[in-house]
Amino acid sequence: MKIVADQAIADVADVFAPLGELVLLPGRDIGPGDVRDADALLVRTITRVDETLLAGSRVQFVGSAASGTDHIDQDYLAAHAVRCCSAPGCNADAVVNYVMAALAWLELNEGVTWRDRPVGIMGAGNVGSRLATLLLSLGMEVRVHDPFLAANHPLAGCFATLDDVLACRLVSLHVPLAHDGPHPTWHVLGNYRLAQLAPETVLINAARGEVVDNNALLALLETRADLTVALDVWEFEPDIDSRLLARVAIGTPHIAGYSLNGKRNATRMVYEGLCEHFQLPPSAFNEKAAKPVIEAGSVSEAVLKAYPIEQDFLSLEASDLGAEFERRRNGYHFRREFRDCCFKADDWSVADSRVLKALGFVAQ
Repeated sequence: MKIVADQAIADVADVFAPLGELVLLPGRDIGPGDVRDADALLVRTITRVDETLLAGSRVQFVGSAASGTDHIDQDYLAAHAVRCCSAPGCNADAVVNYVMAALAWLELNEGVTWRDRPVGIMGAGNVGSRLATLLLSLGMEVRVHDPFLAANHPLAGCFATLDDVLACRLVSLHVPLAHDGPHPTWHVLGNYRLAQLAPETVLINAARGEVVDNNALLALLETRADLTVALDVWEFEPDIDSRLLARVAIGTPHIAGYSLNGKRNATRMVYEGLCEHFQLPPSAFNEKAAKPVIEAGSVSEAVLKAYPIEQDFLSLEASDLGAEFERRRNGYHFRREFRDCCFKADDWSVADSRVLKALGFVAQ
């Protein structure tokens, strides 16, 4: 069996090389000639998988080591009997960690208070629902908008209209990218809806860049200094707008889901899907890592010691921002999640211990 894979997939060589011939390539460089005689193709979100790539190939399995599938033409694959396997929810906890680290950084460095704000969450899939559940456990008011959820959903008591979500002074976006259908999300936050943001709102986008009209957001930020924006995703990645980067408080290169746990989860899910499709006996995955003890003076400091998000900030001083974006993303050192970190319970108040446990830290 021949497998063509994005070389940046976590542990890809160790996991897939024993199954046959493994060809590793940069994800953006994978082309029709590379997959023509391949049996399986393993990608991340930066590789567009459609007729242009697969026509005339013998690929019968596509594995995407990512939670979303908007980079894959599902209709084409189904029409040509190509099995598709993705990794929904693989990095949900990592993205929640990212949001909490962004809030901790804003609190300590920008003086942004957020714990007393109503929170609006757009999208209640794997990430949005976990974030909502976490914030509810901290006693915060949470409003959730997701038109696809049924009335018996566990978060039904938080359901709200999109207008009500955007009226919150903390808004976090966690929706897939959809250009059509009953509820498209492409540019769902355009000029009109961005103008609805309340004074001193914090807006976080760790979903897909195209959910927000970046040109409209830039125009708004040029006139609304009261807004605080954190962007991990951008339109036209990796060639992002340096003017927009200069206006946001936090700008990172699409790495919110890049935890060691999340990437290994994605690799494992794709590996198991491939083994099932080709009727191969899967090997066991071993999880082994010592948990560091976090010492800090506050919950926010603990969060930033576990994940120092500032290290991931893009720099306006880069001579080629697009190349810098690619280099930082593709060469990312996958971080630990909060659940891989411990704290000494005796060193913390009961209230702060409760918060740390809710965030995922392990008490000693």
